[in-house]
Amino acid sequence: MSRGTRVHPDYIPKLKQALRRNGFPRQIDLAEAVDVSKNTAWNFLNGKPVDHLNFEEFCNKLGYDWREVADLGENPDTQNVPNVNPHFPSNPSAVGAGLDANAATSTPNTPTKPALTPPQTRLITNQGFPTIPVWQGRDELLTRLTAKLRQPNTPLKVLALIGQGGIGKTSLAVKLLEALGIELSSRTPVTDCPYPLVIYFQVQPGTSFDDVTEFLLRDGFGIETREGLQRTEEKIAKIIQGFAQQPCLFVLDNLETILHPANHPQARQAMSPEWGQFLNALVYQQHQCQTIITSRDIPADFTDPRYENTEPDSELVHLETVTGVATKAGVEILRQRHLRDKIADLQWVSAKVEGHVFLLTQLAAVGKGKPGYLRKHPELVTKKAEPILREQLMRQSEAARDLLRRMCVLRVGIDCQGLTFLRLYQENDFRFDYATVMEEPVEFTEEEIGETEAIIGQLVDSSLVQSRYDEENCEVLYDLHRVIVEFLQVDYQQELPQLMETVYKFYCTEKQVDNPKTLEDLSPVLEAEYFAFQLGNYSEAFTLLNNTLKEYLQPWGYWSLLKDLYEQLLPHVEDETKCRICLQVIGIVHRDWGNWHKAEEYFRKSLVNAQDQDNKKGIASSLGLLADIERNRGNWEQAQRFYQQSDDVVLQSINLCLGKT
Repeated sequence: MSRGTRVHPDYIPKLKQALRRNGFPRQIDLAEAVDVSKNTAWNFLNGKPVDHLNFEEFCNKLGYDWREVADLGENPDTQNVPNVNPHFPSNPSAVGAGLDANAATSTPNTPTKPALTPPQTRLITNQGFPTIPVWQGRDELLTRLTAKLRQPNTPLKVLALIGQGGIGKTSLAVKLLEALGIELSSRTPVTDCPYPLVIYFQVQPGTSFDDVTEFLLRDGFGIETREGLQRTEEKIAKIIQGFAQQPCLFVLDNLETILHPANHPQARQAMSPEWGQFLNALVYQQHQCQTIITSRDIPADFTDPRYENTEPDSELVHLETVTGVATKAGVEILRQRHLRDKIADLQWVSAKVEGHVFLLTQLAAVGKGKPGYLRKHPELVTKKAEPILREQLMRQSEAARDLLRRMCVLRVGIDCQGLTFLRLYQENDFRFDYATVMEEPVEFTEEEIGETEAIIGQLVDSSLVQSRYDEENCEVLYDLHRVIVEFLQVDYQQELPQLMETVYKFYCTEKQVDNPKTLEDLSPVLEAEYFAFQLGNYSEAFTLLNNTLKEYLQPWGYWSLLKDLYEQLLPHVEDETKCRICLQVIGIVHRDWGNWHKAEEYFRKSLVNAQDQDNKKGIASSLGLLADIERNRGNWEQAQRFYQQSDDVVLQSINLCLGKT
């Protein structure tokens, strides 16, 4: 006999119905009221043994006497009623679940009837199962999601696959069907398929709630819907009743088709209230169906309708953002499409589109039989992405599109404070001008930050902006996919200088770094230097590089970065002293690398520069650097001559100073 007390099977549906009646819309609400885990509440409501004290408390909360509800039979069969499928909660009806109703009430003197064999899995679809033209690089993701769906006693109701158009959401959903035991080529289940009913419904433009209702009731459950179901609540109740009879897997493909776009006041909500109520019921009502949806946007109707601006219950809804495949997998896709380019060129193409599956297939069609063509014509990447991106952008609000425009020149991730600066920045606005001059962050109101969070949240949900959590600084950073950056920069080419100016002003308010420890800590200064250079403010770029960045990059060992920054700036520096400093720093990097000849070349240029200016200090330092080169080469006599010349110049300078005084 199992330890603890369990609910009699006849009372399971009554207790579940009593949840909402007693103010517990979700199982977790009941669990919190009794101060136990959600798993304990789930066990109680599904006929599993729980601690007796908890059992009494549960019954009390739901308005029942525990003696009336408890299954106190001594027969082991009454204590462990078979469950047709361990991956789902027990059925409200023992007969509907494939169990003999007499099994729960049998006595030692009455033989227990064996459980009925689960019926053969039925597959129904409104469009036919789509083919999978490309599959690479997602086996690990497939395994993880399959395990999540098949986890015993999981409360998961909805798996939402969210991503850009053409990223491979539908292919992933179909692969999940196969991984769960459905042989789609022959439309037959394998022996371990846990679902007696599998339904695939592809949403099309104009698909009404009545369309999906008639399909589910008639084709799925064999119920004629022409009479008796007038109200939306009745239709949804009938569907949920069908889903409660047996474990089901329901795939809703292309769900964004019936959602309001992000530029609508009811962004991401269903266009019809009926659809919205149905989606909500899939999450929060009691049934045995698991739903897989594919969508470009996260449906707002998956949240609790009682509260605004909430997230879906993560216990009931798993949101999986589908991104592009890895570069290696992208190369394999291109090879499967018979591209014979060099491996480096294929890697470049895959990285350029960030593994976007549809774009890879399109580019493969363009480059087939023409090795090297795609690498030579990078503009083709943006051209092929344009229809997909334009469609996504049209679904966004004007404020969201404007923020994307302002973000398209960013090189690194930026937090919500920075995005608020970009979103609200206006020329000749005292608040921003003062902060820029004082090199201090702008103080924003909670309302301004909140508006930015709402906009960026929509863009993340639409897979136009990617986010990552910086654990060290405990903040979320946002940036754009590379393909989107290039597309927007082409679209706003005439505005790029103005957009760069705005970003530069932001980094001017952030460049006072306090005791940086890593290169990421120096990011605001690096970005300020970059945008100052791009805007032609070479004097400011030099100041940031020589006075701040060099102080950290040199001792930290970032020699290549330091050299590259000085080499980039050198041709644009007009001040001779600054020019000489650039030459010397570049030469020092080459010297420390052991490139004696290259170092000597830069030090001699530095010497000529100083001699032309008659700059004694510059002449002395250049001669000293040349002496170091000869010493490293082992040319002691030449090194001594350079050292002596350097000392002579220093002595002359001192004498001149003494003579003046």
